[in-house]
Amino acid sequence: MAYLADPGKRAELRQAATQRQRRRPGVLGRLIKWDAITVSKVALARNRALEGRSIADLAQTSGKHVADAMLDLAVEERLETEFLLQSRPPAVDVELADYVKTGHAIPSQTDAGAHLNTNFCTAGESSYVLGEWVRERQLLTLEDAIRRFTFQPARIMGLSDRGLVREGMVADLVVFDLARINITEDEITRDGPSGSPRRVQRAEGVEHVIVGGEPVLDHGQHTGALPGRVLRAPRRA
Repeated sequence: MAYLADPGKRAELRQAATQRQRRRPGVLGRLIKWDAITVSKVALARNRALEGRSIADLAQTSGKHVADAMLDLAVEERLETEFLLQSRPPAVDVELADYVKTGHAIPSQTDAGAHLNTNFCTAGESSYVLGEWVRERQLLTLEDAIRRFTFQPARIMGLSDRGLVREGMVADLVVFDLARINITEDEITRDGPSGSPRRVQRAEGVEHVIVGGEPVLDHGQHTGALPGRVLRAPRRA
């Protein structure tokens, strides 16, 4: 708090904030822009109107440097403000979908525990693709999207008993409503060690999930069953 409020340190932070984009011509340099960073949630009721606005917008309307617009709010709310980096505008989705259709990528993402904290959660990528790419924007067909979520990764990882609905295959199934499938806003749950927090992201329109033939989600509610296990690809000679 003291560091962020210190005028001398602020000068350094203002300089760093404007240099970052010039010095990083790669992917991160293109994506991290101040108009893509928004106020996601505020801690104080008097700042509620700021939610959803970008830092660039706040800086322009207040006449402040972008770094000051962000840090003044963060310090005022004792670092409880939540900011969101919108790193994937609609145009990027089009490019990604075109790349996925080449067969050299799969439309999925998970941190698999790498960010087991309150930073962010990308567990909803598959629901996002089905709802946004398939239903809303027709960037992928439903059949192609399902194949790339199931058959393609199973083959890449050498899991020959999964990825298809066929007699003799492991019955891992998801039943969803394409008209409703979507992701909900991130939320924080305190189910970690000693009540530590982490972000979770739930899905709408997912009715049933069956793992190895055993229902784990029934009409959108967890059954309490935990049949999942770590999968290991067979060793190759």
